[in-house]
Amino acid sequence: MKKILMKLSTFIVLTLLLGFVIESNEVKAATTSDGFEYECDYYHNTATIYGYTGNDSTVVFPSEIDGCKVTRIAAPDYGFGRYGRIFKDYETITAIVIPDTVEEIGRESFFQCKNLKTVKMSKNMKKIDHEAFRRCYALEKIELPASLEELGEMAFMNAQA
Repeated sequence: MKKILMKLSTFIVLTLLLGFVIESNEVKAATTSDGFEYECDYYHNTATIYGYTGNDSTVVFPSEIDGCKVTRIAAPDYGFGRYGRIFKDYETITAIVIPDTVEEIGRESFFQCKNLKTVKMSKNMKKIDHEAFRRCYALEKIELPASLEELGEMAFMNAQA
């Protein structure tokens, strides 16, 4: 009986350890060839874009990266209360196109993109977090979709649209 319990205990421990190793490898961070920094969660098959190293005036976000559906534009959530500002002060951006796969724009994501004029929004957007487009002084056109469930405080503060 002791041998059976010992083998069973060993099996359970190894299974838990293997599960932890597999789980820890299910998220990958990388940069696309066109400059989008992202995390791909292979367990949920979703991606979060958290940065951009390009300098295009019109930024067209991809709907899929590395086989993962892009659902968020936000800073990585490591539980430290980090603010987004992933596109803060990008003066080259005048227009952004957000695909219909995206459901959330994180806190302060486009904060102070002073020359951003137009935003083509995802038809499936559910959340635009606090101050997402704050200080986008040149913003002229943005249409909020009917799917929007949450609009954070000061999401468009100091924006003209």
